[in-house]
Formats: sequence, structure tokens, C-alpha cells
Amino acid sequence: LRSNGLIYLCWSDNYCKSLESLAEESKSNPEDSAILEYYKHQLDLFSQMCLDRQFLAINPPLVENLLNLSQELTVNVILKCMSDTMLPYDLRASFARLMLHLHVATDLQPVMPVRYARLWKHIPDDVTVETWVGEFEIFHRILCYHFCI
Repeated sequence: LRSNGLIYLCWSDNYCKSLESLAEESKSNPEDSAILEYYKHQLDLFSQMCLDRQFLAINPPLVENLLNLSQELTVNVILKCMSDTMLPYDLRASFARLMLHLHVATDLQPVMPVRYARLWKHIPDDVTVETWVGEFEIFHRILCYHFCI
């Protein structure tokens, strides 16, 4: 992201081109089209690497000298690319997927284990509608405490 608000792609020989001009020229230039397609697949790869909170891809330790995706592709950069109507829809969709896996679904969330077995002593001898509804309300309050906004 440069001061003029444009996103630039740069590759090894220090050649840079704005993402918008690359998208516009990809309609007539096969080389630009191939670069844009390559970049889309690279974004999809980054998204898959961050799937299921893979913290080595999202925010790796500094001692590893790995690419830090969350610092390179910040929320502002991804939002700008997602909202840019000059970019093709499939590229914008790749940015949206990356946003989801890199910045949105990254916090650890509590998991409530499923109880497959119950002890007989924990099962009441008689169950009435009133006791069942009361237990359901308690369970509902516990769930809301953890998951409701």
C-alpha cells in the first residue's frame, strides 16, 4: 500500500505494478493475466495455510525468519482489495477468504466436549417437564455466557 492508496505487486527484479492496472491490462495482455492468476492462486494458498488457526502461518515466531502474513497482508490492505470494484470478482473472493482465515477466525474458542456416555447415578429417577425445562434453562445460560454477544 503506497501513499497514493494503490496496492502494488512487486517481484524479484524490483519491477512493481499496481494491482488495478494489472487487472485492467490483464484483459488484453496474456502476461499480466498470468501474473494476476498466479497472485490469485498465491492468495488461495495463503488462505489454506491459515485454515483452522495455523499460527505458524498466521503469526510465526521471529526466530524462524518466516513470512509473517498478518503483517504483510494487513486488515486495511485486504479490505481495500476486497472493496475495489476494478478487480475481478474471483480475486476479490480470494481476498475475502484470506481475510476470514488470516484475521477473523484466529482466536481460540472454547470447545464443549460431547458426552457420549453418562453414569446412571447422574440420570434422575424421575423426569418431569418442570425439571427438564429448568435444566435446559441452566444449560442455555451457560452456553450464552460463553458464546452469546
